[in-house]
Amino acid sequence: MNEGSVGESVCTPSIPGYEFVEPLGEGGTGVVYRAVRLADQEPVAVKLLHPALIDPRQPRFWDRESRLMAAVKHPNLVSVYDAGEIDGQAYLVMEYVPGPSLRKFVVPGYPWPPQAAWLLINAVADALTALHFRGILHLDLKPENILLRGGSAHGDAVKLTDFGLARGQHEVQSLAALDAVQSSMCYSSPEQRHGLPLDVRSDLFSLAVLTYELLTGRLPGRQYVPVRNKQPALGPLVDPLLQAALARDPAERPPSVESFRRDLAAALAGGEA
Repeated sequence: MNEGSVGESVCTPSIPGYEFVEPLGEGGTGVVYRAVRLADQEPVAVKLLHPALIDPRQPRFWDRESRLMAAVKHPNLVSVYDAGEIDGQAYLVMEYVPGPSLRKFVVPGYPWPPQAAWLLINAVADALTALHFRGILHLDLKPENILLRGGSAHGDAVKLTDFGLARGQHEVQSLAALDAVQSSMCYSSPEQRHGLPLDVRSDLFSLAVLTYELLTGRLPGRQYVPVRNKQPALGPLVDPLLQAALARDPAERPPSVESFRRDLAAALAGGEA
């Protein structure tokens, strides 16, 4: 796993049953280390949550992430094996994915071939649909949170991770429940940035941003620039679909990730959505 550069904000504890090997990266919710589970010598990823995230009014706040991740089993989602707290430090033990994050392969100015982009987006959409089926929103979809086993960008090699901001849909229906929900500004939906109620269309917006970025080599701006300017061989339905999925008003977007995925497959194939 790779969440970016590692800082000094979290001290490495000694966790019985695990031997720490090396730091893998640091994200907004914690530091991730490669470790070995001593019982069977299996490589695992151990995430140490930032102490600032532990709200004393919610004694086991960190446990929400482990419960949410453990609730859904899917080949495109990183599995959670264990969770706990030691010396005041909360931790999660997760599946170790040997390979970089998608960020390594997203180069500004260099679009992906449409078929390669579709294979990646299809796998991520599968993972999000599995979450949404269980009533869970991810809320932090970005290239850093998509791991590629062995550097492969399709099929079961694609793993969605980092549920530090994940919420059950019932938890995000009111403004009061959104105080801790912050995401990467470039990928988060307008309603998430402004503290408004969220639903599956918030994750859909983030998926549409990623799709646009892969197909154009750039992030979408406030004024929509057609994807076909970069990919003239694409069919005429791709741009209307992406423009709708990137709408500032959730009501103007497709109703679900599955709906967007289905229509994107048809649009890329040149058929009718």
